[in-house]
Amino acid sequence: MASAVCVAWGGEYYGRLGGGAAYDDNVTRGADNQFRRGDFSYRVSGVSGVDWRLGERLGLALEARVDGSQYQRFERLSSLRGVLLARALFKPFDGYTAPWFALESEGGAIGHKDSALRDRWEWSGRALAGARLTDRLSASLGYQYGLTRGAQWGVWNTDTHALLTSLQYALTPKVNLFVDYRLTVGKHNATAAWSQGRWSYPAYDVRWRDKALEADTGVAVYAYRMDGVSHQVAVGGAWDVGHRWGLELAGRYFVLDGEAGASYQGLGGSIGANYRF
Repeated sequence: MASAVCVAWGGEYYGRLGGGAAYDDNVTRGADNQFRRGDFSYRVSGVSGVDWRLGERLGLALEARVDGSQYQRFERLSSLRGVLLARALFKPFDGYTAPWFALESEGGAIGHKDSALRDRWEWSGRALAGARLTDRLSASLGYQYGLTRGAQWGVWNTDTHALLTSLQYALTPKVNLFVDYRLTVGKHNATAAWSQGRWSYPAYDVRWRDKALEADTGVAVYAYRMDGVSHQVAVGGAWDVGHRWGLELAGRYFVLDGEAGASYQGLGGSIGANYRF
């Protein structure tokens, strides 16, 4: 969400290289504490894009992005993801605090080191609006529809609707703080261990053996898809170090209310650096 509200009218071509580390205390997306496992991951990314300014009020952008992750414990979840993003930005009024509106379409594919169950195509469409509220504070609000297809056995084939909100505060000319909130309704994925022939959470659309997690836990694991409502909050900041370098720090919390009263939650954090060109 933060990237969507930081659209500049100006520059023609841009790029960014990044790297960092993250921790997720529920990377398995297990319900409660029955199959909740955490892991560290190391991440690299590359972005290249172009902006076209079509007038005083209208701009278009096209962006390509590649993200890679390497997990420390659950190595088979390591992945490579490619994304293509198209954006149209419209600012109908003049003035420093005038609102802006944007439409985005994003499509991509993700492949995993050894988890064909999770390999899939992704697409999402977003409608966003935002404005500067003061000389330091800006806000945005948006809606997103997302779908994934092509997953083995259909476990990771999902459809979701999401409400996106973001607040950004310029602490100094080089330090920006943000708070993002996302409410998602639709199909979600989770996992659970199979114990003594009993399935703890029977309300699911489809499930299948998750051998990627089994290899690192030594127990029988099933991944499944279900209806649910999730909330995610992210809090963090970005610091411009010099003309081209930047540092980022963020913390995240999510909670998912699934069918049959199952509850899922997790905490995570990340730190990273990027180079802009």
